[in-house]
Amino acid sequence: MVERSVEPLNFFAHAALGAGWYFCWRMTVYTLPFWGGGLLIAAGLVYLNPELVPFAALAGGLGMVGAFVASLPLTNRIARAWALARFGRRLERGVWWGIFWRVLLVSLVAGAIFGAAQLAAALYAATLEWSPTQMFFHMIPYAVAIANVVVMLRAYGWAMSTMVARRLGGVGR
Repeated sequence: MVERSVEPLNFFAHAALGAGWYFCWRMTVYTLPFWGGGLLIAAGLVYLNPELVPFAALAGGLGMVGAFVASLPLTNRIARAWALARFGRRLERGVWWGIFWRVLLVSLVAGAIFGAAQLAAALYAATLEWSPTQMFFHMIPYAVAIANVVVMLRAYGWAMSTMVARRLGGVGR
């Protein structure tokens, strides 16, 4: 078996999008009972009695915290499986912290940029009378949301590949 060179993926490479999808769909399916269950309980509480909103918020928050805690060991397992599939080598050390802070950093930058674009489009559209131009500016937030999903998938793929490359002795920066 020929061993492949261990190089991290470029953030803008199509392979980073694929690696991000590999990571995210596995993580979502595994953590769905935690965050989905918490949000389902929260919705039920609000439906039964609107005065229970604080308890519903607590239930939803606890579901999110549970999903985050459950995701920590899974992050390492997904990265190990990806490293084995991509490079044919086993990953020995954990990578969850490196993936977490890299994705957090990209999320903060993307949130600032995409949030400003959405705010500018909404404010400009509010000053216009109804017209095709106004409709176009009201559609910008949907395009920005799609772009945000693409950026987050790329961020997960790039972060996972960078950490795997570092742990396997590659160049990873």
